[in-house]
Amino acid sequence: MLTRLPIFVLSALAMIQVVDKVPDLDIGRECRLENQEGSGYDLNHCIADETSARQQILTEWESFDGDERRRCVGETMIAGDSSYVELLICLETARDVRVKRVQTDDPQ
Repeated sequence: MLTRLPIFVLSALAMIQVVDKVPDLDIGRECRLENQEGSGYDLNHCIADETSARQQILTEWESFDGDERRRCVGETMIAGDSSYVELLICLETARDVRVKRVQTDDPQ
């Protein structure tokens, strides 16, 4: 039984998603889909918004907790349509909630 334990541990570790860098999302695809859905959202504005959101995520990536990154990346990519704007909103919301909890728990 104990001889199989290392195999079990290694296989369990392989299933843990590690998110140590900003994911590469296909913003061209996402923006074309937005444009095709008749949302009235201009393709060039979409690409500019997505590019800006990606730059902001790159700048702030280390300020987000590993669990926040893992959850938000997973949620953003779950449906196949991935957006840096959605990822940024998720990350910032998660971080702000975490910071607020720390402030609430730490009376000064």
